[in-house]
Amino acid sequence: MSLFFVDNSCDLDFEQIRKLGIECFSLPYLINDVEHSFDDDFNYEKFFSKVRKGIVLSYRQLSKEEYIQVFEPALNGGDDIVYVYASGEMFDYTNLEKAKEKLLNKYPDRKFELVDSKNFSAGLSMIALELALKYRNGCTIEEIVEHSYTIKDKVATYMIVKSLENMTLNGVVEGNNLVGSSLNVNYIVSIDVDGNFRVVEKVSGRKKAVSKLIQILRQTGENITDYSLIITESQVGTEGEEVIAKLKEYYGQDLKVILQKMSPTTTAIVGLGAIAIAFKVHRKLN
Repeated sequence: MSLFFVDNSCDLDFEQIRKLGIECFSLPYLINDVEHSFDDDFNYEKFFSKVRKGIVLSYRQLSKEEYIQVFEPALNGGDDIVYVYASGEMFDYTNLEKAKEKLLNKYPDRKFELVDSKNFSAGLSMIALELALKYRNGCTIEEIVEHSYTIKDKVATYMIVKSLENMTLNGVVEGNNLVGSSLNVNYIVSIDVDGNFRVVEKVSGRKKAVSKLIQILRQTGENITDYSLIITESQVGTEGEEVIAKLKEYYGQDLKVILQKMSPTTTAIVGLGAIAIAFKVHRKLN
């Protein structure tokens, strides 16, 4: 038997995770240096309200020992593992690799496959969801890993952020330009084929930025009506629903869209008021 793992940075909600029969563990986040955990009782409205009031929000990668605590029960119980995670170009997974090595030395007859999505937030959600459906339909770990190579270069994520400050401080965007919402500037960023964030455009005004985001999807997206789009947002409000309404005006009311809130881990990196959309393309940005 095998088990399929994700962590909460994939931004899939707990209802979807339960339906798919996959395992999800939480990455710790810190509010004013006090550590908290993320679970299915999480109150997004209360959380985003705290962030809006100016708390210091950060996240923490797991230690080797914590990764071992997550995965060892499965291996000890005779299960193989596949774990789909956010881009290794953005995050340091040294502890994960060390945990895998130690566990396979202890359980040499087991399989433990790591799938670097080369993506983040909405894009990670789309890749994890497609691979999890393969898992639920009985595909082997080898088949899931093989399919990951087919799709991860073809899932694009474009995102509007109000500032580059969080992304720069977390090392996912290079540069010292931390200008943000005070000048009514919105940044459109994307994730390239290597799994790095890239600033695509700077747009004055939120409505123009949203229109640009939709324009990018319409110009570069492939077979949009054949699958579910993923939209994630780090805010409470109607913007995500408004984007969906505009997309349905263009593609038809039967368009399938999954709208999700960004986890505390994602919000710590992209900041409050971000919105991301993931969709299929011929090939991601080089």
